[in-house]
Amino acid sequence: MIDAQTISIVIAAASIVIATTYYVTIVRNANRTRQAQLFTQFHSKGMDKELIKDMTEINLSWAWKDVDEFFQKYGPETNPDAWAKFVSVWTYYEGVGTLVKKNLINVEIIPEILAIAIVDFWEKIQPVANQYSQQLRRPQAFDGTETLYRKIRRANEPTRT
Repeated sequence: MIDAQTISIVIAAASIVIATTYYVTIVRNANRTRQAQLFTQFHSKGMDKELIKDMTEINLSWAWKDVDEFFQKYGPETNPDAWAKFVSVWTYYEGVGTLVKKNLINVEIIPEILAIAIVDFWEKIQPVANQYSQQLRRPQAFDGTETLYRKIRRANEPTRT
């Protein structure tokens, strides 16, 4: 026979299970909402006309033979306007890369056009990034961008069967 104490224990246990399930659901929904908000903020910044112009100019128009020539043409002392464009694009990619690195947004939701621009940017500026990081004595200076590049490349690799 089931007594009142057993019934109250079962009800208490069921209440704990229900409350825990509810809490987990609320936390998951809050995380999804936060991810969507972060993505929306970075996506809207990525649609800024000036940033798009800067990304396009760096990827398609800028050219240099070596790192020294890059700094002669686009460095902070010789061409502050070009340097500002470079830093604007770089810091945008660093921000997106940091969110991806910390699993706050998934690399797979990055629009294809932006993914192509990121890959082109990193492949073009990697030697500059390496040398500049050494000069700054901050080896992690381009970590977000490099992480973003690697994750995009990995996400777009053909699957092998």
